[in-house]
Amino acid sequence: MGWGHKHSAEIIYVLISFIVAGLLMVSLNVPWYHSHYVLLTTAFDVWYSFSKVKTSTTIGSTIITQEGTWEWYNNNSAPPKNHLTSLYQLCLGLTALAFIAACVIIIGTAMRWVLSFLPKFFRKILWWLTFICSLLCPVFGLLAALVFLRHPSALSSDWSASPINLCGNSCSGFKGQENSNTWGPSAGWVVCLVAVPLSIVVAVMIERTRRKHGYT
Repeated sequence: MGWGHKHSAEIIYVLISFIVAGLLMVSLNVPWYHSHYVLLTTAFDVWYSFSKVKTSTTIGSTIITQEGTWEWYNNNSAPPKNHLTSLYQLCLGLTALAFIAACVIIIGTAMRWVLSFLPKFFRKILWWLTFICSLLCPVFGLLAALVFLRHPSALSSDWSASPINLCGNSCSGFKGQENSNTWGPSAGWVVCLVAVPLSIVVAVMIERTRRKHGYT
């Protein structure tokens, strides 16, 4: 029996783990939310990412685009979005932990292949490490996606500090449309959500393989 046939299930879950890690990496670097508002003849767009906020103001054929960190955004927006900032920081941490867990699965499995000469005790430790991370990855990913549903609530809390509340329906719904105004999740949130069921598949495959090899 060849090495590839013997470890076919492990090769498959490692490949899926690469996909999960790739999706989470994308999720960490693209916008999670986008809002588009129109006031008379002026359109305002905001794209929220973990590391930055991008704004665009369109007046006729003129487009003014600005981009900066959350600190820059809070210093230049009224009122400052402190609750929203905290929400994005929390989701960033959870998504990053899910990404790290996916990477540990890949590295731990590769180490077990390369260090196959080690005593079973050490290989068993690597098995348990990958197994635990296979459970943590979907948990952290799902938590990030679910916690992010608090976006309207966080935005509402920020606008409540302002004497003039211009939040509108975007403070009461995660996704929606009102006339020409639209708001809702962007690619980052969707990609994170897609990674969750794939990571669950990895967890199931690792558990079955673990039991097959007797690492209990």
